Amino acid sequence: MERAVFVPDLKRLPASGEPFDRLYLGSEFCVWRLPGERELEAALAAAARGGMGFSLVTPFLDEPGLERALSLVRALPEDPAIEVVANDLGLLSSLRESGWRGTLVAGRLLTRQRRGPGFQSFGDVPPAAAAALRGSALDAPAFVELLGSVYGVRRFELDDLVQGVRVPALPAGVSLSLYRPWLLVTATRNCPWIFDGRTWDRSHGCPRPCRSQTLRMTPVQDPAAHNGERTLTLGGCAQFLEHRSDNPPPTGVDRIVWQPEVPA
Repeated sequence: MERAVFVPDLKRLPASGEPFDRLYLGSEFCVWRLPGERELEAALAAAARGGMGFSLVTPFLDEPGLERALSLVRALPEDPAIEVVANDLGLLSSLRESGWRGTLVAGRLLTRQRRGPGFQSFGDVPPAAAAALRGSALDAPAFVELLGSVYGVRRFELDDLVQGVRVPALPAGVSLSLYRPWLLVTATRNCPWIFDGRTWDRSHGCPRPCRSQTLRMTPVQDPAAHNGERTLTLGGCAQFLEHRSDNPPPTGVDRIVWQPEVPA
């Protein structure tokens, strides 16, 4: 089982000697939180010193954000061991159309799991409904085939959902990553950290006031949790739920993506 560690910036790199095989750096939800080219170069060097592979994590994108992400990805060596985790189909398409030959991974925003944080409070759920709540876009063979044949995607990423994860039979050569312990609940473009009471506009840039800050939110009732509830955490423009589990990962998972803290 490969072990990856996901950090939002270089200030939160793991201590030397920690047993990780791969470094994830970047943002899944905000283009302003992506590293600059200098930070990207330093991250590649840090991963090499630690004997780790490297994955650049990228968010969902608008048109200006797409150009910024493309510029950053093109600064990467086109080494098959270096990955770009894409959470936007436009980025996948643009990179392949431009002839970029690096390794592309479908991030957890593209696999479309059922993310409601309070499923455990529903009580008894019919078996068919429970199975649907554990599924994802991977249940559609056409989705896996499209991303594989058109964009060369052979790795898909999933959250370790509170209600469990069901993985269908997948084509040979397809691999899965599982994120622990911070599960995405929802995300927005309208970042609460920059709202001034009148506008959400960030077209002029963003000072990134959310860095290294989180907010604890209203608890969600969950009989399966230690004290009967789980607390949502706001990091950047996304909400997360902490779910620690020692259960074996589903069949097909060969990488655990560990998030030491909220990835924002």
